[in-house]
Amino acid sequence: MDWSFRPDRPIYIQIAEGFRTSVATGELQPGDKLKSTKELAAWAGVSPNAMERALGELQSEGLIEDRGPEGRFVAGQGAAEDIRWAMAAQEVDGLVKRMGALGFGKAEIIRLVEEAE
Repeated sequence: MDWSFRPDRPIYIQIAEGFRTSVATGELQPGDKLKSTKELAAWAGVSPNAMERALGELQSEGLIEDRGPEGRFVAGQGAAEDIRWAMAAQEVDGLVKRMGALGFGKAEIIRLVEEAE
C-alpha cells in the first residue's frame, strides 16, 4: 500500500480506502491476519488513533473481522467481492457523470466502453 496522504481529507478515511483497494485488488486476501494497530500505524506513519478509527470503520463494514485475542483478519470472500463491486460501481458512476457533462448519452458511453476493450 502506498501511504501518501492528501491534506484535503481525513487520514483515517484515506487509510480505510487504502485497505479497501488492497482487498479489492487481491493484495490482501480473505483470511489474512493484519498486524497490530500499533504496527500498522508505524508502517503507515500515522497515529495509532487514526489507524484504529480506520480499522473500526472497516470492521463495521464487515471487511475486517476482530477475533479477539487472535487479532484482526480480512473477512471472507463475500466481503471482498462486495467491496470490489462497490468500488467498480463508484467508478462507473463517476464516469457516467463526467461523460454526461460532456453531452454523451448512455448508448454513446456504452459504445465507447466497448471500443476501449
